[in-house]
Order: sequence, then structure tokens, then C-alpha cells
Amino acid sequence: MKLEQKIHVFQFLLTICNCLYLILGASILGCASWILFDTGNLLRDIHSDELETVAGGLFLVGLLVLAVAALGYAAAHCQARLMLQLYMAFLIVLILGQLFISLVLLTSQKKIEGALDEAVDQMIISYAGGRDLTASDRLLDELQRTEKCCGRTGPDDWKTNLYIQNLTNQDVLPCACFNTSCPSGPGGEPPLFGASVGNDSYQEGCKEKITDWLAENALTIVAMDASIIILQVLQIILAVYLYKAVSQQSRVKGSRVLMEPEPDQTDPGPDLREDQGGFYGEENRAYWDPEPPHTESTGYPNAQNPYAEHERPGQGYNQVYY
Repeated sequence: MKLEQKIHVFQFLLTICNCLYLILGASILGCASWILFDTGNLLRDIHSDELETVAGGLFLVGLLVLAVAALGYAAAHCQARLMLQLYMAFLIVLILGQLFISLVLLTSQKKIEGALDEAVDQMIISYAGGRDLTASDRLLDELQRTEKCCGRTGPDDWKTNLYIQNLTNQDVLPCACFNTSCPSGPGGEPPLFGASVGNDSYQEGCKEKITDWLAENALTIVAMDASIIILQVLQIILAVYLYKAVSQQSRVKGSRVLMEPEPDQTDPGPDLREDQGGFYGEENRAYWDPEPPHTESTGYPNAQNPYAEHERPGQGYNQVYY
């Protein structure tokens, strides 16, 4: 395969990889934004330094991936060796950063799980009851209703709720804990609560559901990191081959320039060359010498003028023909 064809092949493959890289980078950025800014997920209410480190690292990695993908496309298109070097350097830095994030997530999963349990307990304690529901209250209701569970470890967790503790009849649960329509309380409890902890309420706690949900999200993040690291390794390999091909092409062009002879600026041209006796041009053109060399001979060739065929004596100057 010719060198130019190799360069085109590496450019095409690197462009395809950059497109996939851009998609994965956007996915990582979206995942980090969901953890950091979405108020409709449990992770938003967790106060954990490890989780904040993971979320912030993912957000930064997502932004850098988008920028590096654009740099890689420009480097492949322009065949710029400096840009290719920067591209490979950024890829190596991103690989190290993603390995660090995955390591923090895997080693801190128990701490994050404990922080999540504390967050759920706090949500149960501060549940608003009949007043306006907060985002955390709606999230807890959605969790219990969707996963068909009640409390973190069971329905008894709701006895710690501050609003229920102020009620006369404390045998009530939120309506989200019932698998049927919410029963009305005998004491006129608010419509968000149902009376009498009975057979119609969910008896299983939400802890196992929350733990499984957290493990699935952690596994998703690690899988995304692993996928993008594999792609980054492939990008580095293609960038190295493209860099070598572009360098080889540059050397070939440089050698061709050195082999080409430079034009002689001192050459007077075909009509005026000193080595050919002065004015020497078209065929059968006469050569006029105002002071031709003289010889004693009459009729013999002039030895000092190689172009002279003979001389004619008796004239004011010698006219030479050739």
C-alpha cells in the first residue's frame, strides 16, 4: 500500500473512533450532570465526599472528552504532527483520570451506600405529611410506589417521622406504602397517609432495592469508563501510526527537494557564454572580433581561435566564418 493511501486509511479510522468517542463522552457528561444537578434522584440528597469526587470527575472527563475528540478530528484532517502529539498526551491523561474515578467508585461503594441509607432515613423523618411535598418527599413516594416497598428496612421506620409522632393515632403510613387505594384514617388523617398498618401495606423495606439500584448505577459507570478506555487505547495506536506515516511523508518530500538542482543564477544563457567564445548562438551566426589575434601565416588556420576556419589577410579586420 502506498504511503498516501496509508495516511487516508488512518485518517478514516481515527475519524470513526473520534465519532464513537464523542458519543461516549456525551454519555459520561450526561451521567455526571444527572448526579450533580437532577433533583429527582436519590444521589442528589447524599452528602458524600466520595460521591462528589466521582460525579465531579465524571463531569470534567466528559467535557475533556468532547474537546479531545474535536482536537483529534482536526489533527487527523490537517495531518499536523504537533496536534497529534497533543492529542495522544490528552488521551493518556484522560485514561489515568478515568482509572482513578473507577477506583474511587469501587473502593468507596460501601461508604456511598451508608451515606445513601442516612439520606433515606432523613427523608423519612422530615416527610412533610399533609403540607406541601418537597422534591425529596415526591422522590421517596415514587421509590416506595414503584419498588413496592415501605420505609428503609420496613414500615416501622415511619414511626420516626416527626409529623406522625404529633398525631393522636400513630398507626398510619404514607399512601405510597399501600398496594391498594389509600384508606382514610378514623381521626381524619391527612390524605397523604393511610390508617392502620395492616395487610394491605408493603412489609418489605426499600434498602435492598436501593442497594441494587446503587450497584447497577456504579456498574454502569465503571462499564462506560472501561469502554471508553479501550477506545482511547485504540485511538492512541491509530494516532501513533498516523504520526509515523505523516513524518515519513514529510521526510520523503524533504529528500525530493534536496535532490532537485537549484537554478544557476550566474548562467548568462545560451546566447552569451564565455566558454564558447563570447556571443554564440544560432547556427551560421557570424562571430565579429574587433581585435582578432594575428598570425604571421597567410591562409593558415588561427591556432588561438578554435572557431576560426581561415583568415583573409589584407583587410582591416579578420572576418571569421564557421
